[in-house]
Amino acid sequence: MPGICLVKSILVPSCECGLTYSDKWPPDVRRHRREHDEYLHGVPGKPLSDDEVLDPNPECRIIVVRPNSSRRQHDRVERVASRANSEMRYDFGIYHTCEREAHHQFGMHPLLAWRDNRAIGFLLLERRSHVGEWRWADECPEGIPLIETSARWTIGFVWVLRKFRRQGVARRMLSNASRFCGTQIADLCWYWPLSDDGEALAKSVCIGGRIWVAK
Repeated sequence: MPGICLVKSILVPSCECGLTYSDKWPPDVRRHRREHDEYLHGVPGKPLSDDEVLDPNPECRIIVVRPNSSRRQHDRVERVASRANSEMRYDFGIYHTCEREAHHQFGMHPLLAWRDNRAIGFLLLERRSHVGEWRWADECPEGIPLIETSARWTIGFVWVLRKFRRQGVARRMLSNASRFCGTQIADLCWYWPLSDDGEALAKSVCIGGRIWVAK
């Protein structure tokens, strides 16, 4: 005897925050309320006692998390990275607490930008050893020739909360990242390929009509 469906179909609306949910199911409603708040205002989080602060400016406080930082630091980074990836939608995500071996292998150092106890920016520093050069005058090819070198500091990912874009947050994170690495912004590599926004940011901070790219 064929089964009978006793559950009426429920309209499942989608929101600008990217969440698909049922507005008839209380757990879904609560989840949407939380995620929509993070979409608009950033991931909430108070300062931790072991924060390593690079820039204490309350308008855009920058901290860095090292591979050997505490588990709670990495858990917080993972939550912010998940929020950032909800827009980029990379298949394997950006940063996971459990991947400690990769953190050490690639020298991952996430930088978080905070304002009013909300994470509003995320930048991932990595060390990559396959490096190439791309000049603006050249047509951007599918694959830039890369050579193997000693590992170089690379911008693996940059994200800023929508309401704070074009307010200097990304530049502040890049400036702190370059000081942390002991190099100029123009000498940092960028993980290739770049998104349109990533390319625009790289061009705005690099001089000489070229950037270094890495894999």
